[in-house]
Amino acid sequence: MPSSISSSDSRLPRDRWVAIGVAALIGVVLVLGSLEAILRAKGYEPCVTDDAALWALTRSVVGSSPDAVVLLGSSRMGCDINLDVFAETYGTKPMQLAVVHSTPIPILENLANDEQFQGLAVCEVSPTMFFFNDDTWVWPAQHALKTYESMNRSPLAFAEKQCIVFLQSHLVFLGEELQLEDMVFGIPRGRWPIVANRFRADRARFFDVSKKQTRYPEVALPEDGPRTAPMTREEEGIVSAAASCVNRIRRRGGDVVFVYLPCSGLNKVWETVRYPRQVYWDRLLAETQAVAVHADDDPELARYVTNPKTDRSHLDYRDAAGFTRRLAQLLKERLRNRESRPGQDPTAQKGSA
Repeated sequence: MPSSISSSDSRLPRDRWVAIGVAALIGVVLVLGSLEAILRAKGYEPCVTDDAALWALTRSVVGSSPDAVVLLGSSRMGCDINLDVFAETYGTKPMQLAVVHSTPIPILENLANDEQFQGLAVCEVSPTMFFFNDDTWVWPAQHALKTYESMNRSPLAFAEKQCIVFLQSHLVFLGEELQLEDMVFGIPRGRWPIVANRFRADRARFFDVSKKQTRYPEVALPEDGPRTAPMTREEEGIVSAAASCVNRIRRRGGDVVFVYLPCSGLNKVWETVRYPRQVYWDRLLAETQAVAVHADDDPELARYVTNPKTDRSHLDYRDAAGFTRRLAQLLKERLRNRESRPGQDPTAQKGSA
């Protein structure tokens, strides 16, 4: 009899703990569900974390299709190109391989060394990063590539990131731009988080300039004018490396095109003075014989400008759609024209490259 009573007493606390656990779980679900509903009612949308692991996921699906299109560059490429509009206009949805604050050269070399890649690489030329072989601009791309190599050795790493991306793609409160501290202490006081950037699972980026709080002063062009000195030996080496990558990709049936995207204010001044077009852009095209689009050359593209007071280097997502549509049209036309006249030098079309 005593043992029976002892057994009954020992089960009772466990039952209570189960009930407490279930009640706590229901409470958490209700709180998070309410938070999700409130955030969506306020116009917030799901946002994934755009890190090296997400880049690696995108790189892993590039594959060997000759129809593949990949985008290389920095944050300009990420903000200025609307992936959906590009797909509608060009006919193929591109894979976003741009890396923030980075030169595209390491990624271009990675594709050139990949015997499977035989698609089209659309490579952004931001002069201050493209022609300057400094660790500041090289490291982000190298970090993305090392993460990709590391995840390839551990399939579970890909699965883990895919699970995180799935959750963030469906739950607003898990968004990268929504900090827990802001939601806990700010929202009750009526201070709603300001989200200027939103990322999707395919690395599509939507940048809302109106929500960026940084303001830049206007900057005038220096009186000494553009640089006239030729390229340095190191800069010539960068152009040679790019040309080598282009040639290797072409030998497999792929191709590389170069694009210059809009900027303004101090960024435009610096690129104009330090990296004059006739010394750098023209030399790159002469060495690579590549199809190219310079945003300043096409009247329609030139209408899309960045705001020198709020953000000098990135288009607002509302402008990115129209800019992408025109850019994709030009790329499609110029690639088709070169295929119909394979012996023509694409850089010979003055004012169109």
